Amino acid sequence: MKQLISILSLAALMVLPAMSQSASAELSYPTGVPVTLIAGATNNLAVVLTNTVNLPINATTADTIAIYISARPILSNSVTMSLVINKSVAATATGYDSVSPITIEFTGTTNAATGATVSLATNIQVGAFSRLRLSTIGSKETIAVVTNLTVQYGFKR
Repeated sequence: MKQLISILSLAALMVLPAMSQSASAELSYPTGVPVTLIAGATNNLAVVLTNTVNLPINATTADTIAIYISARPILSNSVTMSLVINKSVAATATGYDSVSPITIEFTGTTNAATGATVSLATNIQVGAFSRLRLSTIGSKETIAVVTNLTVQYGFKR
């Protein structure tokens, strides 16, 4: 009987760490795979224009998210854009903050003749806000059209 209890105790000690490891793996943050909000095809952004896009960003699993933006200018070597992200604690259409949004100013130069893009990667501290929304993308260029716009986000590890 004493040997049976010892064997059962040993088996329990071997099973508990395995259960803890699988439980912690289920609770871990998503890693490495960015979520694409806008895929860089021929999605032109006209001269001095703001597009309303209202694309949701789920920030429920982390308090910091990484944002990647890439664009290619046409007719000029520069890209000047502004992205506005609204915050919310609920995912309702009327629950987004319009008073103090997160604004990302994006400016860069490249050689447009080669088809090269300009890109920016940055972190956004979202704190307790569980939902974000990329609401507008605006071009501040007076000459160039911006194309091949890509916007992705991922979670800070």
